Amino acid sequence: MTHPAVVLYDGECAFCTAAAELGRCHVTYVPPQARMRSSPPPEVFPGVVWLPWQGASSAVAAHLRERARHEVLVVSADGRRVWGGSEAVAALLLNSPRRRWWPVGSLLRGPGTRRLARALYRWVARNRDRFPMPVTGARCRDTLQARGALVGEAAGRT
Repeated sequence: MTHPAVVLYDGECAFCTAAAELGRCHVTYVPPQARMRSSPPPEVFPGVVWLPWQGASSAVAAHLRERARHEVLVVSADGRRVWGGSEAVAALLLNSPRRRWWPVGSLLRGPGTRRLARALYRWVARNRDRFPMPVTGARCRDTLQARGALVGEAAGRT
């Protein structure tokens, strides 16, 4: 059985939760009718589970919990690789089953833009409590629930 990649985010941060819902809805979810038409990128994650670090199992190492307080983390399916911050965002975009995100992920990892992406991510992370909440996060969550795409703890979160 293949284990999914895990995205850890701050579930107590409204901005982070809304961003996770948008990512789940627009980056990693593929409608069933589109699954047969698109071929995934070579290193596609075999599924992605989005979890607030506060609700993650005790199997999640303490150092990952500490990092997840400050940045989003993507843990590969085999657990050998962890991306954080802008690198995590780029990894999700590059491994999205939706091809339209691949160029954005490549841009975030580009030689001239990687530093800028990191700096921008750090600035947003420091100021995340100052951003107005996007309404689309709730709509996206409702859409995913209606599609039956949310399972476990994530489905019951508000």
